[in-house]
Order: sequence, then C-alpha cells, then structure tokens
Amino acid sequence: SIFKAPKNGSSVVLSIDLICQTIAEEELKRAVEKSKAAGGMIAIMNPKTGEILAMASYPDFNPNEPQRYKTYNYKNRFICDTFEPGSTFKLIAASAVLEENIKKPGDIIFCENGSINLFNHKIRDAKPHGNLTFQQVIEKSSNIGVIKCSLLIGKRKLYSYARDFGFGNETGLGLVGEARG
Repeated sequence: SIFKAPKNGSSVVLSIDLICQTIAEEELKRAVEKSKAAGGMIAIMNPKTGEILAMASYPDFNPNEPQRYKTYNYKNRFICDTFEPGSTFKLIAASAVLEENIKKPGDIIFCENGSINLFNHKIRDAKPHGNLTFQQVIEKSSNIGVIKCSLLIGKRKLYSYARDFGFGNETGLGLVGEARG
C-alpha cells in the first residue's frame, strides 16, 4: 500500500466580531419584523479600515438544516444581490459638484417647491422646498436639488465619480459570489 503523509490545509481567519454580529442579527430581525418587511441586510464596518465586523441578512439560513429554508435564503444576499444606493448616492453627486467647482456650499438652488417633471418622471422631495443653499440641499436630502446640480456635472463626469467611489466594482472582500455594485 502507498502511504501519503498529510499536508496542512489552508488557514481561515475570521474578522467577524461576535458581539457586533449578535447585535446586528438581533437588531435586523427586530427591524424587519417591526416594519413587516420581506427581509433586510446589515453590515457593520470599521470606518477607518473598511474591515467588516458583522454582516447579516434576514430571513437567515442555517446550513445544518437546509430543508427548513427556501432556496432563496441559501445565498448571502448581502454579497450576491445588487441594490439601489438610494439617498446615499447624493453624497457622490455632491462630491462631484464640489470637486468640479460647479457649486459652493452657499450657492442657492431652487428646489421647485417639491416637485419636478424630468425625463417623463415626476420627481418629488419628501418635503417641499423653495430656495436652498447647496449645503441645505444635502442636509435636507433634496432629490430635486441634487438632480439639478447633477445635470450640471454631466453624465460622463458623474459616471466617472461613481466609478471612482467603487460603484460598479467588486469590493475585493474575496467572498465567493460577490456581485459587482
């Protein structure tokens, strides 16, 4: 018989913080149930390094009991699914506007009293605004104010800033199945 000596396997280093992970899972479950949402995702990161301290999605999945779950729950949706950035994207547009010297924080933008028709879509702000400074547009999260400023940047320039911030790219976490943002 041929004897083969064992070889050492690969190493796995877990960066998840147990306390943060527990809090993330409990708070996510509570929030999803309270809001009667179909599900949710959460990540807790170290803002200085980008290190993932906790990551969870709900409903969750226990790989030890796969028969109890729908196949949809088998994947890590936080990694595999692409989602709209929503109001967080306003910061990308704001960065471009400031960097390109298109607006200064004190410049006035007319926010159309809360409603504007653009490209066959009615865009609204959560609360109607008239004139706001660019700083107030960001503080009050005015969709209309940010859109009007973004139109001044131009599609190509805004796209370039979005790419520079990592939109459309994998994060480099090294997790299997990661979708491009």
